[in-house]
Amino acid sequence: MSALSKEMLKTSIDGLKKITHKDITVRDREGNILATTLTTAQPPNATTLETPDFTLIVHDDDCKALRFGELAVFHLQTLSAARGQHHDIGHFLKDLLLGVLSDGDISHGAKKFRIQKEARRVVYLIEAAASCNAAEILRELFPDRKKDLIARMDDTSIVLIREIKEAKETNGNEEQTARSIVDTLGSEAMSRVYTAIGKAFLSLEQAADSYRSARIAQEAGKLFESEKQIISYQNLGIARLIYEMPPPLCRLFIDEVFKIESLDESLFATITKFFENDLNITETARALFVHRNTLIYRLDKIQQLTGLDLRRFGDAITFKIGLMVESRLRKEF
Repeated sequence: MSALSKEMLKTSIDGLKKITHKDITVRDREGNILATTLTTAQPPNATTLETPDFTLIVHDDDCKALRFGELAVFHLQTLSAARGQHHDIGHFLKDLLLGVLSDGDISHGAKKFRIQKEARRVVYLIEAAASCNAAEILRELFPDRKKDLIARMDDTSIVLIREIKEAKETNGNEEQTARSIVDTLGSEAMSRVYTAIGKAFLSLEQAADSYRSARIAQEAGKLFESEKQIISYQNLGIARLIYEMPPPLCRLFIDEVFKIESLDESLFATITKFFENDLNITETARALFVHRNTLIYRLDKIQQLTGLDLRRFGDAITFKIGLMVESRLRKEF
């Protein structure tokens, strides 16, 4: 009965009472009450059924009490076994994603839990508030237990391993799935939810690699695009390269190429808007509520201080990379 919480046990026997119109009590092997439907003193007549894990008492001794008791025992044992299997599959999936299982272990687990080994899948790494019952909500959102596998990694991280179509047929379906997750969990948690999408894979042996790529997408997204709630590893682009750069190389780039110590907050705000508006002077001036000539003056000043003219595509790229490398370094310290 360890797979059943007391709340679930109470709900189950309350349901059985509605069907049988008989009070039921469940005790553990030490005689402690786990759940009961009694609201008054225990009646004298009872039918007791012993099992290796618990004792079930039907508070009646008429001809139907034994039959109702047997049905109740069967129901609770079946429910407990199902929950226990679910608990086991959760551990299997977590170990699978962490890469601690051998190929033999993976094959054995796939057979035990009836999971198809070869199928095109992708990992969604979801970060939601601990107070949000994310795993249960996801199981309702993705009810196909054969194609949608869910594992809790820690208090705030849940993984959905989802079977997907062939690459040429996806057409943004992965992003749509992630959006559905973010919107549904966000409304339940009343807080921001983040979803990172890993690389697609074809065999369960490759699941750990997809999970690692989702972790990289999650961390790089927080570092370089913190406003985004959905980040795909495949769409990280240059952010992926910079995230995986060793710190000494990042420091070398900052020391030799990117010197921004003399820029104040107003100039940084100008640069941010300039990038947001794709280096368009007119649109940036409008967004900053300044005259076009004022913006040009600021860009000239930035060029004087850094040696980079952000109106030139090459210099703008260098500056953008520099900002990302600096963010990468700040993560280390």
